[in-house]
Parts: sequence; C-alpha cells; structure tokens
Amino acid sequence: MDRNAKRLRVYIDIDGTILFEPRDGTEREDLDFQLICDGLAEFLAFVSAHCEPYWLSYRTRLGSVQALEERLFDHLPEIARSIPAAGWTGFKHEAIDLDSNFVWFEDGLDDVDREFLTTHGRLDAFVTVDMTNRRNPILMLDAVKARLAATGPSKPAPPPTPGTAAAALPVRRRLIFLDFDGVLHADGEEVFAKLELFERYLAQMPDAQIVISSSWRQAHDVEFLKSVFSPSLRHRIVGITPTLDDGYDPGGRQREIEAFLRDARLDGDSASWIALDDAAFYFDDNCPHLVVVPAERAFGEAEGCVLLEWYAAAGSGAPVPTTIV
Repeated sequence: MDRNAKRLRVYIDIDGTILFEPRDGTEREDLDFQLICDGLAEFLAFVSAHCEPYWLSYRTRLGSVQALEERLFDHLPEIARSIPAAGWTGFKHEAIDLDSNFVWFEDGLDDVDREFLTTHGRLDAFVTVDMTNRRNPILMLDAVKARLAATGPSKPAPPPTPGTAAAALPVRRRLIFLDFDGVLHADGEEVFAKLELFERYLAQMPDAQIVISSSWRQAHDVEFLKSVFSPSLRHRIVGITPTLDDGYDPGGRQREIEAFLRDARLDGDSASWIALDDAAFYFDDNCPHLVVVPAERAFGEAEGCVLLEWYAAAGSGAPVPTTIV
C-alpha cells in the first residue's frame, strides 16, 4: 500500500521531548525535575486532529498509560489522555509500523533502534529534539506540517449526518484478546497449527490490535510472544493482560481483561474488544465480547467470520454481536 495514502503516524517521546530539562536550575520534582514545554497543547491538538499520534516512551512500555496516569496526565493538557500508547518490550522500534507514513520525535536514539531504522531505510522519519529546548512542541508542529505538505495529508472523512450512530460515537480502538491453547491449536494438535489461518483474517482487519490473554504470558515475555507471529504483524501485539490472584476463578480472565482496559483508560466509547478463548468458565455468563472456540478443533472459518463482523461493526458504531458457542 502507498504510504502516502495513509494517515501520518506521529510517535512522541516524553522525557526530553515534551518535557525539557531547564538550564537555569528551575525544576519540578513532580515532573521528575523537568518542565512542560511551550506550545504542547497546540501541538497535541493538531496531531490528534490531522494525524495518528502515539506515546512512545519508557513510561509506556507494554502499551500501558498507567505510568502517565499516575505521574503526568494531571499536569498535561487534557487532550493528552486521548492519545494511546505504542507498545514495546525491549526496544522502542518494536512499536513502529514500517508500512506506515510516520515521524518519530525523540531526544536520543538507541543504537539498536538506529540500526533498525537504517536497515529499513527509514532513518529519515526520525527527528532528534533538544532535551533542553522548551520550544520543542512548536518545532515539532512545524516538522509535522512540513511532512504533511510534502506527502499530502490524508483527507478527513466527511462529517456524519447529525443524529446517526456514527455522529455520536468517536473512532474506537479495536482490541482482540487472544488465548493460545485451544484457539491457535487444538488439543493434541501441533502448537500454533491454526496461526496461519488466524493471521489471514487478522490481515483483513488493518486497525485491529492484539492483547495476549493466554496463560503463555505467565511463562514467556512479550518479545517471545510477538515472535510467534509473522514479522509483518508483530507490531499489532500491543500488550498482555495483568495476572490477577483470582484469574483462574470463574470470570477471572474477563476481570484481567477489564483490568487491562482500566489501566489503558479505555471504555466503551474509546475501544471495542473481543476475546477468543476456549474456556467460557473464565468469563461471565453470556459475556457479549466472548467468542468461545471449541478446543477440539481450535480457530476456524466460523470464528474468522465473526471477527470480521465484529471489526466492521466496531468501526461503524453498530451493535456488535459476537458471542458464539
């Protein structure tokens, strides 16, 4: 796909980028001895309206904004809360979608990240900012506008008709909470025997993101879990659900999913989610988000069709009928 036909993704670091280290010794302990840069509200408002912004910081590792909620959001412009976190585990480049038109603002690039961008011919998408410059967002806004002018900004969709469902609902993130055993392979079957089929359906849902809810997350780190998937899809893995003490009790996995959503500050207006799992026991009775996959055969065409129906409905604001047993 032509990169220029896509909405510009803007990856934004935090420390040394939208927060700066003052030269005069003025500092704030509640901002980790930094200050908020000038022009931040205007920058965030512009990229939220015209681009696809993501936080990409050590504070948002694994795709969670919990650290931002605890330390920063109360001090930042309110619009900052609406920007999602880009998930990564070992190196920030894991969050970058190479197929997209993107720009990445950061005060310093790790050697591994630099090598990655260089190898893929995308180093020109990286912009270094000065950690001591309080005007960073003003300069970043100029850089974004220049890139939009050079590549051609994606045209916004026409406004929906007043009174329609689309007019009432914002664009929502679409999250698939994915189990492994009994879903990506059947009982007694070769591990990940159904992964290729699942990925074929995933490829038809370009904005859908994966959160691992499988018990595999307790034995393996996110980097390993990502390696299970095809390289072109690994950036879609944005996190894992937390492990709760009652996670193996009735309804436990659903509570872990709900905890993930709370940590990410996502609700029914900002996200639509669906869970693929072979154990209805781990969810509330008649959970409307659950697709129960028969463990004896694992993921199949029936589940794939339900995923596509959910994806289309989640984007339109239509009701989302997802439960099949």
